[in-house]
Amino acid sequence: MPLSLEVAEKMLQAAKAKAVDMECSVSVAIVDSGGYVITVSRMDGAVPLTANAAADMAYTAAMFRAPGDKILPFASRPWFQSLVISTGGKLVPAEGEMPIEVGGSIVGGIGAAGGTTEQDVACCQAALTALKNNFR
Repeated sequence: MPLSLEVAEKMLQAAKAKAVDMECSVSVAIVDSGGYVITVSRMDGAVPLTANAAADMAYTAAMFRAPGDKILPFASRPWFQSLVISTGGKLVPAEGEMPIEVGGSIVGGIGAAGGTTEQDVACCQAALTALKNNFR
């Protein structure tokens, strides 16, 4: 089942609400299972380059079908660096990225950038909770 724009936007809103609660500004991006952007948003006060970073982080989570903390250990390996080069730098291992799973299948990825690592992760988790609540 593909991830719809409607659901992705609800997830994005939940992530931004969490950022507001934590008094930070982030960019959040959600991609489909092929790594293509469904939606991206940069909050007022977030550094402009965080929008691209969030999209690349979401892409990385979707392609590796794993959260950033599981991808980071591979970042210095030559094969990973080759992938970074071959994707034009789109692979960005970071803790503020997570795959999006529905019914046991990875349907996309989410990335949040602009806060601390903990804030970025919390924004992603808030979005995934919103997704879970949407499919109850």
